[in-house]
Amino acid sequence: MMVRHVTLVLLSGVWIVGCGVLVSPDETRLLVFPPRDASAVDLGTATDLGTSADEGTPSTDAPPGDAVEVTDLGDDSPTGDAPTDDAPTDLGLPEDLPDVPTPIDVPAPVDTGVACAPGLSACGPACFDLRSDLRHCGACNTACAGAMRCVDGVCEPPCTALQTACAGRCVDLRADESHCGACGRACARGQVCAAGVCGCLATQLLCGTACINPLSDREHCGACGRRCTTGEACTAGSCQCTSGLTACGERCVNRQSDPTHCGTCGNVCAVGRVCSGGRCLCPNNTLPDGDGRCVATQVDPENCGRIGRACADVEACQGGSCVCRPGLTRVGMECVDLQSDHDHCGRANNRCPGEQVCLAGRCVGAGDCRSPMTNCGRDCVDRARSNLHCGDCGDVCSAADTCIDGECRSTRVETTCMTCPCAACTEDGQRCCTSPRAGGFALCVDASRCP
Repeated sequence: MMVRHVTLVLLSGVWIVGCGVLVSPDETRLLVFPPRDASAVDLGTATDLGTSADEGTPSTDAPPGDAVEVTDLGDDSPTGDAPTDDAPTDLGLPEDLPDVPTPIDVPAPVDTGVACAPGLSACGPACFDLRSDLRHCGACNTACAGAMRCVDGVCEPPCTALQTACAGRCVDLRADESHCGACGRACARGQVCAAGVCGCLATQLLCGTACINPLSDREHCGACGRRCTTGEACTAGSCQCTSGLTACGERCVNRQSDPTHCGTCGNVCAVGRVCSGGRCLCPNNTLPDGDGRCVATQVDPENCGRIGRACADVEACQGGSCVCRPGLTRVGMECVDLQSDHDHCGRANNRCPGEQVCLAGRCVGAGDCRSPMTNCGRDCVDRARSNLHCGDCGDVCSAADTCIDGECRSTRVETTCMTCPCAACTEDGQRCCTSPRAGGFALCVDASRCP
């Protein structure tokens, strides 16, 4: 029998390490024994290890797993057709057994049980700031060597001899405005750090806690607290008017457009006029009259179309032309009220017969003209509102007046105002009104109510 020793044999899914193996002379059985032990275990025939089926039927001389006493291992010299090579024969692994993966040893995670505040990380039993800790820079147990610094989790070279580490930065305490003389000692706005002391430059002034340039600072022009006014600039330490403006008293004004300094300082434009090109002029669509007032010739009945052209009492000025007043109709050369005129009752030349009167455009008996209406020469009118019979029969209001509550009240187009309220309408208790006849301007009425 030959003796073959192997260091590793896989049998039926079991690892056998460091055992001796005996092969019977006919190579039909395997005997395995532990080291330093003469007891052998019969593993059965070769067919049990996955050999080809044509090698015969397994022997039943000894059941698998029973120990067999081995007293003589016999002659291990080659016999018959056995190989003459004395070197051990590698049995290899049985081809019919599946591959068994090598197990991987994965250590279980270790819970340190340390609860760290935000921004800190647990390294062992303690918490550290990995952004700045020299022993744990960026990661646990990553120490910075020598004099290196930990800045934002990265080991940085050390500061130079003239520098100091402040908040993770290497700064020069002699000149750093955020760390002047000591870490965290910041200079005020405008100050500089010189020799570790905050101060102003030679060309600056310390006004309060700020360094300013007195040659150009509008709040401290020439000296602390000397402030330039609107329109002024600080030039060479003096408040001067900016380009296009002129000093008039203590103000910088544009004499081309300022109505209180039009053309020259102190030249005040009259009410209703504007300063344009250094001249006091009437606003758009208005002209100055003989009294110096600016009038709207498109709607002014006393200056209709041109200065000095007045409309008749029964007329109004519309679009620069004299036309019949609202409520009146032109018949020939006259303006008549078709609602009350007995010669033109309801229509032109429709004369009421006999003693009939015209009421609301119809000829009726005189007895039908009752209060608040009044029979004025067969014209039945309301004297509280009629511009032809205002307050009394035959009292005609002028073109510039309107009948209000039986009185002819002055109504003036105020060209200085486009809307109400208007300061120019407050004189003598006047009221500011809006009316189509005003042409977009305010209408100043000398009454307690608007017509």
